[in-house]
Amino acid sequence: MTMMEAKRAKTNAGRWLLPPVILQVIHYLDEASDALAILQAVPSDARDEALDALVTLLTQDEFLWPTAEVDVLIKMDEATVITALPAFGHLKVNEKAGAVDFCCRTPCPPMPNVRAAVDCVQDLQLKFGPWVPSIVHLDINVKRTPLESHALERELAACPKLEGLNVQWDDVVDQTQLDDVMAAVAASCPRLAYLRLFSKTDANLQCCKRLLPWLSQPNARIFKLFGIDFASPAAKTLAHALLLTTTLETIKLDDASNVILSFLAPSSPPLPRQLRKLAFKFGSTSVDIPTLAAKLSPTVIRSLDVRFDETRDISPIMTTLPRTMRKLHLETVTMTVFPTLPKLQKLDFS
Repeated sequence: MTMMEAKRAKTNAGRWLLPPVILQVIHYLDEASDALAILQAVPSDARDEALDALVTLLTQDEFLWPTAEVDVLIKMDEATVITALPAFGHLKVNEKAGAVDFCCRTPCPPMPNVRAAVDCVQDLQLKFGPWVPSIVHLDINVKRTPLESHALERELAACPKLEGLNVQWDDVVDQTQLDDVMAAVAASCPRLAYLRLFSKTDANLQCCKRLLPWLSQPNARIFKLFGIDFASPAAKTLAHALLLTTTLETIKLDDASNVILSFLAPSSPPLPRQLRKLAFKFGSTSVDIPTLAAKLSPTVIRSLDVRFDETRDISPIMTTLPRTMRKLHLETVTMTVFPTLPKLQKLDFS
């Protein structure tokens, strides 16, 4: 290599070792040890102050990666934490006093995505201050005070980057509550890709109409329904909407017997072509195993989670599993055969 070629190679390498490039690379990593290995291996000029501070924090606590909880950060050296904030990819915050105080007096850097968890969705600005516009995922735990449509719409509108919404009701969710949530989503969440609706107490509602507009949105990717079922006509409508979606990649139905039965009915449409992850908890649902097997056979699903309350023989399913399967979770089942799954990476029996 000539002197000129060596100089050119060094220049080209330098372009790849700029701090923004290093930052982008480590954000693809899930393990703190991997991120630290890269940060400690690159030349010092490839790390800016934020990355140097990140190394300091990860050396003290590897559990800060890939998502750093503000509850933990506020117990560490504040100057180092504030310097490192732009280097984090994900930050998680709740409405505890210490975290709220830190958020309200600390500007949120432009890079991190924030996941916020609240019991009362009102007054997000008072709780999280300048961090609110960076919230990409919001967990709402509805305890005693019901959600109010207009207030929820206003608070969600303050989160323009919101892509994920998880609403959990401690008490039985009623029709008005579900409709109010979905009305607020339709009005204020144009980027929403992930929707999880969870009721700790089983609910059986009469109408799913408000759910349908979001399911038809081009951004809809993940839908999870726990403990919320619908009367037969509405269950069939919802099941068909799920089957006819062209965007959902993950569907999880848990203790929603009528919806599951309609979803798996022999006369219903086939599973969506783009579907990659499917999960059922059947509870008391009397599902026909051969029908489920026939539904799965022509798909390219990569993850399947099937759980029963009572032991079922799922041999027909096992013989038709797509060879694209990478993750398989089976609960309360028996089988007489296990297929060759060349891409399987994770297998759970319980």
